[in-house]
Amino acid sequence: MRELAWLLGSLALLLLVLLDGQLDRVDAGVLLAAFVLYQVLVLRKPGEEGEAALELDWEFMGHGYLQGPMHKHDDQQEQIDRAVAAIEKFSGKKVRGWESPGLTETFQTIDYLRRAGVEYVADWVLDDQPVEIETTEGPMLSVPYTVETNDITMMALQQHSSDEMFKRSKDQFDRLYQESEDSARVMSISLHMYLTGAPHRIKYFEDILDYILGHSDVAIVPGEEIMDWYRAAHA
Repeated sequence: MRELAWLLGSLALLLLVLLDGQLDRVDAGVLLAAFVLYQVLVLRKPGEEGEAALELDWEFMGHGYLQGPMHKHDDQQEQIDRAVAAIEKFSGKKVRGWESPGLTETFQTIDYLRRAGVEYVADWVLDDQPVEIETTEGPMLSVPYTVETNDITMMALQQHSSDEMFKRSKDQFDRLYQESEDSARVMSISLHMYLTGAPHRIKYFEDILDYILGHSDVAIVPGEEIMDWYRAAHA
């Protein structure tokens, strides 16, 4: 966990918590999933951070080729295709997940993403469970994301003190853990290097990880495994 926490000094990442007993069946418990939300601009010259994430076998998601709202691009498909190609060239793996810059989409974005081979998105802040989305190119899965336990919301916008990360995430986790007695839940914690990676904030991220991992039925897996678990459970 220390490697994951301290890499926040250089990376942006997305952390998901999926509440469920095991990957192969839906019942009570917790599953913690973490995956990198990595800028393609960094991947052009990844340096030590990119190599470290690769060595840790983190999943690399798409997040755009040029940082900017999707609706501002004249050719979204071209931007998506370039991002996917750049990540796959660096990681050597298929890009299965995507989060648009600022969670932005047009009515056509989801179709462009599916056409590029993307299988799940984290743009849709609408549920604590995965949701199927129909596209012109086939099914897409929405993996839950949040603007609640999100360091941009808490620190940059709402101007909370550093310990808000722990307090809010704990309350969120406790409720979802309780609800997971009956049905699986997903909790996301959105982190960015220049906020949570600051020396006066990083300990609260470490503390919430320790708290969550102190509960039974907790494991860390990449986001694509959440999708695979959901697909298998609903086959």
